[in-house]
Amino acid sequence: MIAATFGLTTSVGLFQSYWQSHQLSNYSSQNVGWITSSQVSLNLFLGIQIGPLFDRYGPRWLLFCGSIGYVASFLILAQCTKYWHFILNFGLLGGISGALLTTVALAVIAHWFEARRGLATGITLMGSSLGGIFFPIALQPTLQHLSWAWSMRLVALVVLILMIIGNFCVRGRLPTGKQQGSINLKCFRDARFAWTTLGVACMCIGAVHNSFRDVVCMTNSPLCDRFRVCTFWSPGPSSYIRSRSRL
Repeated sequence: MIAATFGLTTSVGLFQSYWQSHQLSNYSSQNVGWITSSQVSLNLFLGIQIGPLFDRYGPRWLLFCGSIGYVASFLILAQCTKYWHFILNFGLLGGISGALLTTVALAVIAHWFEARRGLATGITLMGSSLGGIFFPIALQPTLQHLSWAWSMRLVALVVLILMIIGNFCVRGRLPTGKQQGSINLKCFRDARFAWTTLGVACMCIGAVHNSFRDVVCMTNSPLCDRFRVCTFWSPGPSSYIRSRSRL
């Protein structure tokens, strides 16, 4: 699930470059950037609201609803042609659905691990690196030989397979229905928590900035015709850099 959500999130620069060359060629990069920024912002911010829902209802229905919405967003994305189509579908639907999936996938680790929770979280987040490598590599030849619509349908198929596996594998262990989750700002009185939060925030700001800025460097020809240098950054154990020239 992390590969399909965070992995695709680190590849949104590729989507944005394609939209600027095709469907949204009449819009500036700043305007197009609002689409991907909305998706990323909702994906990260809504964890505050989804966490208490997870404590109260468990992972099953949250994962199911998130999976349906996330797969549907790519099927609808194949038909999007106007700016507001992308905002509502990719930005809002994709962001909300992705937040459900990522929050639950990371929160459920605490149900099963305590002493090695950090290690388990790190292994889980490796999915973002794997997805950040796989999806751009897969999309490059797909966009070259197929239309945008069929490329997104293939992405939806891959995401559907990952969602099915995730829904079968993710299970909660602790009882639900009794926890009264709420936002308690007193947690920031703990210096360790406060500094960790600040560090993660700075890391995410740099991560998103790099993934948008360096995702594609291309020639003046159409995006899908000639790639010179493709740099894909994904937060995780390592980064992936690939150079290719098609002249």
